[in-house]
Amino acid sequence: MCRRAPESFWRPLHLSYQTEELQIEPSEDVIDAFSYLDGKQFSVLNACVYRSALRAHSVDGVPCCELSLNSPLNEQALGSLFWFFLLSAYLSATLLDVDPFEQEGVESYKKNMYAELGKKEAT
Repeated sequence: MCRRAPESFWRPLHLSYQTEELQIEPSEDVIDAFSYLDGKQFSVLNACVYRSALRAHSVDGVPCCELSLNSPLNEQALGSLFWFFLLSAYLSATLLDVDPFEQEGVESYKKNMYAELGKKEAT
């Protein structure tokens, strides 16, 4: 008998290739508590958020598997990533003795969605 899934397994994706640099522009129209970000590049902000989340998960004991891409995503790379995440979810669940195909709540969600969209129930 499989048990329920434990706390999440975090799989961050780090896109390490360079993109166009965008900068956070100051706004004189909006007064908020974010002026300390004025002039910073989004890439700096994104990297800081990434490192901070990774560190917090590590300190809290949440298992992490860090993925890093050195080039922009194309169709083949994106398909490979989807396949990797599907396979890793299946293997992680199997190793933890959790039934990866037990989707509590999914049937209820589907019934609600079908009803709202007007799909007739199968007879």
